[in-house]
Amino acid sequence: MDVLQHLEVEHRMVSDLLASLSASKAGADRNRSLRSLTAVIEAHMAFEERFIHPLVEANIEVAMAEEAYVEHDLTRTALAVMVELAAQPGFVAAVEMVKGGFEHHLEEEERLMFPALRATAAEELAALAHRFPSTLVLADDEADAILV
Repeated sequence: MDVLQHLEVEHRMVSDLLASLSASKAGADRNRSLRSLTAVIEAHMAFEERFIHPLVEANIEVAMAEEAYVEHDLTRTALAVMVELAAQPGFVAAVEMVKGGFEHHLEEEERLMFPALRATAAEELAALAHRFPSTLVLADDEADAILV
């Protein structure tokens, strides 16, 4: 599995956590899922910002990299709102807001960015394989145990 496939696995983890949070009730389970989501997303974004976005900027286009940075900033803001509303009635609306942004992000990365990187930066991607945080490629239940 290459680095981009690992990121795609994380996309599935985030999708699952968001679905779980949409159906959750205020309390310990919601808080645990929210901590897991925050940990996975923060690590995912940090990796992309340090390694993937510079490759996009150098090999594809600056505008695509800049948009990705903006999306990450918006995600951080939305996550903060979710945490703030964890026990409030507006929590599900905040989750849906994050879902919308995440689905756009996922679509752009998996349909446009990742294929373009595979075509233009294969060697650089291969060199990143050893830099990928190993805790992020675990099965969902293993990740939950580590991240909680």
